[in-house]
Amino acid sequence: MSKYLFFASVLAATLTASANAQEQSVTVSYGDLNLASEEGVERFDHRIRAAVRAVCGNPHEHRDLRANLAVGTCKRGAWSEIEAPRQYAIDRALGKQPSVRFAGVGEPTQTAILVRKR
Repeated sequence: MSKYLFFASVLAATLTASANAQEQSVTVSYGDLNLASEEGVERFDHRIRAAVRAVCGNPHEHRDLRANLAVGTCKRGAWSEIEAPRQYAIDRALGKQPSVRFAGVGEPTQTAILVRKR
């Protein structure tokens, strides 16, 4: 019996460690994508979804309702935070947003957005 308790405690510690190992933020680069094309936007969105999963976790990994709710809350928060920068990057690629220029400086070099744990 004590052998099973030992293995159960080791398993619980391992699961806790893997849950705590999630990234707090992930940078999603898009400088190599053509956001003026549908394929480029699809690849951008795929990268964003992967970053949100890396930051918030996957609800299918948890059997605990509280953990699933926390993952869902984190994902909604992350998406709401990156929605505007995502759309700005796409609009800028389509020519709908002006590129900001400063005296003596060329094109802006922003080619990434940050996905943070919320």
